[in-house]
Amino acid sequence: MATEKPVFTEEAEDLIFQTARAQVLATVLWRGSGRPSPDFRKELGAWAETPVLGTFVSFKKNGQLRSCMGWMNDGAPLADALQSSAVSAAREDPRFPPLAASEFESLSMEVWVLWGMEEVLVPPEERASAFEIGRHGLQISAGGRRGLLLPGVALEFRMGPLEFLEAVCRKAGLPRGAWRDGRTTLRIFEGLAIDRPFFDETVAAQRAEAAARNRDGQNQIDIRSLGWNFGPLTAPAAAAPARAAAAPVPKTRPAAVAGMFYPAGNEQKRMLDAFAAASAPKPSCAARAVMVPHAGWIYSGELAYRTLAETEIPESVFILAPKHRPEGEPRALMPREIWEFGTGSLPNDLDFVRGAAGAVPGFRLDALSHQREHAIEVLLPMVARLAPGAKVAGAVLGYGNETELFEMAAQFADYYRSLASPPLLVISSDMNHYESEERTQQLDALALEALETLDPRRLCRVVAENRISMCGVQPAAFVLETLRLCGLLGQCRRVGHTTSAKASGDRSHVVGYAGYLFA
Repeated sequence: MATEKPVFTEEAEDLIFQTARAQVLATVLWRGSGRPSPDFRKELGAWAETPVLGTFVSFKKNGQLRSCMGWMNDGAPLADALQSSAVSAAREDPRFPPLAASEFESLSMEVWVLWGMEEVLVPPEERASAFEIGRHGLQISAGGRRGLLLPGVALEFRMGPLEFLEAVCRKAGLPRGAWRDGRTTLRIFEGLAIDRPFFDETVAAQRAEAAARNRDGQNQIDIRSLGWNFGPLTAPAAAAPARAAAAPVPKTRPAAVAGMFYPAGNEQKRMLDAFAAASAPKPSCAARAVMVPHAGWIYSGELAYRTLAETEIPESVFILAPKHRPEGEPRALMPREIWEFGTGSLPNDLDFVRGAAGAVPGFRLDALSHQREHAIEVLLPMVARLAPGAKVAGAVLGYGNETELFEMAAQFADYYRSLASPPLLVISSDMNHYESEERTQQLDALALEALETLDPRRLCRVVAENRISMCGVQPAAFVLETLRLCGLLGQCRRVGHTTSAKASGDRSHVVGYAGYLFA
């Protein structure tokens, strides 16, 4: 069911624009300073949880496109979509360099809020009359390629319906007449554009403050800015798969966060030795699934390792993680042959991956979704240490419709039951993000109590109703539902719970971590 049109007041539109702009300023001026990014749920208030199809943030410089990045995942909260789009537009558009403070005066910023994605079901020859110029945007897909154009594009370039259809085909890297082919899928959607000058007195004051701090040597790097404990932000930018399809897929998924989330050299072995010394000398059970955190090792590595060390690890491991990065498909299996992790590598279990992709249509084989994702990679050196002969399959699950998630779990359960030697299912998840120690303990307790009932729907409900930013709630629900349907969800045991305050000493902005065994 398509997301319904949100009705925003003028005040709400102001909040949306100002909050997105505040995130852009945080990304351009304050990244690495330790200064917190805007709290989108606090700033947007009652509008934060408004379900949207997606958002885009675009910039023009003296009237010419400077950057445009988006987030598409039907039904997810406005707060998450908007933050992701703002960060991506500020520094991740591959066509342009990151925004610079010196450009602010010449920029205008446009924020699009999208809704109502529907497939055009008329015969191909009637598609040109199935949408309205200025009202509808287009998305087309065929042969693994996908392109999207916002509603304003047709107006800006004075396109008619045929020109708009040809333009979206070109955006996808398809022949301009591909829209006439019945094998292509055409969808339409609607959107609201909030377009204003970027620069004002607030922007000028922050830029002057940032310049003064840099002159005084105050802008020291805060480890949180390097990705440690990075919270749940993103799902795919719509045009990314088209870029990826042009190049052959390498056999190896290179390490993306070695030296950031975990050490890349000799220090990696030293930390693993320390984790092993703090863990049980041998496994205590043969769990069917585990839940482990995925933050920087200095924060949650010991708990993650200790949890994995408690169970016998079979020849195959399937890690399901949340999707923190914008590019690629929202629910994707990693299709490359090898995972690298700085000091070594592990083979992908491609037989399992292909079987899972065939059994669960909602899973896509997409290397791009895994290219920069940390939530699987940080666990690979631990698996290699504990089970050097294991193969590792990996999937990311972005925000999505809960009904679809449980349908996918039911399909996967049928596949899981058919396996002679099923893999260890690993839920990669941190708990509540960036609230006080006291508040995080309270919210984590609610989520973990729900988790321990072994009722995946209750877990989803408790997390949503209490606005708990447990980034791996969808992987957790997927795994619990899989085991429940297989009659294998018998009991769980908590290995531990902690927060980042233990390592950082900062009790004002912490992240929670938990380790669990499911036998």
